Amino acid sequence: MDRNPAAVFDAHCDTATRLMQGDEIDIGTRLDSGHVDLPRMREGGIFAQVFACWVDPDMPGERWNSNTLKMIARLRKAIEAPGEGIEVACSGSRIEDLASLGKIAAVIGVEGGHAIGRSLEALEKLRENGVRCMTLTWNN
Repeated sequence: MDRNPAAVFDAHCDTATRLMQGDEIDIGTRLDSGHVDLPRMREGGIFAQVFACWVDPDMPGERWNSNTLKMIARLRKAIEAPGEGIEVACSGSRIEDLASLGKIAAVIGVEGGHAIGRSLEALEKLRENGVRCMTLTWNN
Protein backbone atom coordinates (compact mmCIF):
# COMPACT_ATOMS: atom_id res chain seq x y z
CA MET A 1 0.00 0.00 0.00
CA ASP A 2 1.24 3.49 -0.84
CA ARG A 3 1.98 5.28 2.43
CA ASN A 4 0.63 8.65 1.28
CA PRO A 5 0.87 11.01 4.27
CA ALA A 6 -2.59 12.33 3.41
CA ALA A 7 -4.19 8.89 3.68
CA VAL A 8 -6.65 8.69 6.58
CA PHE A 9 -7.91 5.75 8.63
CA ASP A 10 -10.96 7.18 10.42
CA ALA A 11 -11.56 5.15 13.56
CA HIS A 12 -15.17 6.17 14.26
CA CYS A 13 -18.43 7.26 12.70
CA ASP A 14 -22.01 6.82 13.90
CA THR A 15 -23.67 6.03 10.57
CA ALA A 16 -24.90 2.67 11.91
CA THR A 17 -26.82 4.39 14.70
CA ARG A 18 -28.51 6.60 12.13
CA LEU A 19 -29.56 3.53 10.17
CA MET A 20 -31.20 2.11 13.29
CA GLN A 21 -33.22 5.32 13.66
CA GLY A 22 -34.99 4.43 10.43
CA ASP A 23 -33.09 6.72 8.08
CA GLU A 24 -32.86 5.34 4.56
CA ILE A 25 -29.54 6.70 3.39
CA ASP A 26 -27.39 6.09 0.35
CA ILE A 27 -23.81 6.55 1.49
CA GLY A 28 -22.77 6.41 -2.18
CA THR A 29 -24.15 9.92 -2.74
CA ARG A 30 -23.37 13.24 -1.08
CA LEU A 31 -25.72 13.53 1.88
CA ASP A 32 -27.19 16.72 3.32
CA SER A 33 -26.67 15.47 6.87
CA GLY A 34 -24.98 12.68 8.76
CA HIS A 35 -21.46 11.57 9.53
CA VAL A 36 -20.02 10.20 6.30
CA ASP A 37 -20.74 9.49 2.68
CA LEU A 38 -18.58 8.07 -0.09
CA PRO A 39 -17.91 11.39 -1.88
CA ARG A 40 -16.73 13.08 1.33
CA MET A 41 -14.65 10.08 2.38
CA ARG A 42 -12.87 10.23 -0.98
CA GLU A 43 -12.36 13.99 -0.74
CA GLY A 44 -10.94 13.58 2.77
CA GLY A 45 -8.42 10.94 1.71
CA ILE A 46 -10.04 8.20 3.79
CA PHE A 47 -8.89 4.72 2.82
CA ALA A 48 -10.47 2.95 5.81
CA GLN A 49 -13.49 3.83 7.93
CA VAL A 50 -14.58 2.18 11.17
CA PHE A 51 -18.36 2.11 11.41
CA ALA A 52 -19.24 1.95 15.11
CA CYS A 53 -22.21 -0.17 16.14
CA TRP A 54 -23.54 0.91 19.52
CA VAL A 55 -26.57 -0.15 21.52
CA ASP A 56 -27.94 1.79 24.43
CA PRO A 57 -26.92 0.02 27.65
CA ASP A 58 -30.21 1.16 29.21
CA MET A 59 -32.19 -1.25 27.02
CA PRO A 60 -32.76 -4.73 28.47
CA GLY A 61 -29.51 -6.69 28.37
CA GLU A 62 -31.06 -9.64 26.57
CA ARG A 63 -31.56 -7.34 23.54
CA TRP A 64 -28.03 -5.95 23.35
CA ASN A 65 -26.60 -8.59 21.04
CA SER A 66 -29.67 -9.03 18.83
CA ASN A 67 -29.92 -5.26 18.32
CA THR A 68 -26.21 -5.08 17.52
CA LEU A 69 -26.66 -7.82 14.91
CA LYS A 70 -29.63 -5.93 13.39
CA MET A 71 -27.48 -2.82 13.22
CA ILE A 72 -24.68 -4.74 11.49
CA ALA A 73 -27.13 -6.14 8.92
CA ARG A 74 -28.45 -2.65 8.11
CA LEU A 75 -24.92 -1.28 7.95
CA ARG A 76 -23.72 -4.02 5.60
CA LYS A 77 -26.71 -3.33 3.33
CA ALA A 78 -25.85 0.39 3.26
CA ILE A 79 -22.18 -0.37 2.52
CA GLU A 80 -23.05 -2.81 -0.26
CA ALA A 81 -25.67 -0.51 -1.88
CA PRO A 82 -23.29 1.86 -3.70
CA GLY A 83 -21.62 -1.09 -5.42
CA GLU A 84 -18.07 -0.10 -6.33
CA GLY A 85 -15.99 2.11 -4.11
CA ILE A 86 -16.44 0.71 -0.61
CA GLU A 87 -16.33 -2.79 0.82
CA VAL A 88 -16.31 -4.46 4.22
CA ALA A 89 -12.79 -5.52 5.20
CA CYS A 90 -12.16 -8.20 7.80
CA SER A 91 -8.35 -8.11 7.89
CA GLY A 92 -5.45 -5.73 7.63
CA SER A 93 -4.35 -7.31 4.37
CA ARG A 94 -7.83 -6.80 2.92
CA ILE A 95 -7.70 -3.13 3.94
CA GLU A 96 -4.39 -2.84 2.06
CA ASP A 97 -5.80 -4.69 -0.96
CA LEU A 98 -8.82 -2.37 -1.13
CA ALA A 99 -6.61 0.71 -0.77
CA SER A 100 -4.45 -0.48 -3.67
CA LEU A 101 -7.63 -0.83 -5.75
CA GLY A 102 -8.71 2.71 -4.85
CA LYS A 103 -11.57 1.46 -2.70
CA ILE A 104 -12.47 2.43 0.84
CA ALA A 105 -12.31 -0.32 3.45
CA ALA A 106 -15.29 -0.42 5.79
CA VAL A 107 -14.37 -1.90 9.16
CA ILE A 108 -17.23 -2.92 11.41
CA GLY A 109 -16.66 -2.13 15.06
CA VAL A 110 -18.72 -2.45 18.21
CA GLU A 111 -18.71 0.39 20.69
CA GLY A 112 -19.03 -1.11 24.16
CA GLY A 113 -18.40 -4.67 25.25
CA HIS A 114 -21.81 -4.72 26.90
CA ALA A 115 -23.08 -5.73 23.43
CA ILE A 116 -22.02 -9.30 24.20
CA GLY A 117 -23.26 -9.38 27.79
CA ARG A 118 -21.22 -12.18 29.31
CA SER A 119 -21.48 -14.48 26.32
CA LEU A 120 -18.57 -15.71 24.25
CA GLU A 121 -21.18 -17.10 21.82
CA ALA A 122 -22.42 -13.54 21.31
CA LEU A 123 -18.84 -12.43 20.64
CA GLU A 124 -18.44 -15.20 18.05
CA LYS A 125 -21.70 -14.13 16.37
CA LEU A 126 -20.33 -10.61 16.01
CA ARG A 127 -17.12 -11.98 14.52
CA GLU A 128 -19.10 -14.14 12.07
CA ASN A 129 -20.91 -10.98 10.98
CA GLY A 130 -17.70 -9.11 10.21
CA VAL A 131 -16.91 -7.28 13.45
CA ARG A 132 -13.17 -6.83 13.81
CA CYS A 133 -12.84 -4.37 16.66
CA MET A 134 -14.70 -3.67 19.88
CA THR A 135 -14.13 -1.24 22.68
CA LEU A 136 -14.29 -2.96 26.04
CA THR A 137 -16.33 -0.21 27.68
CA TRP A 138 -18.56 2.70 26.88
CA ASN A 139 -19.88 5.25 29.37
CA ASN A 140 -21.58 2.51 31.36
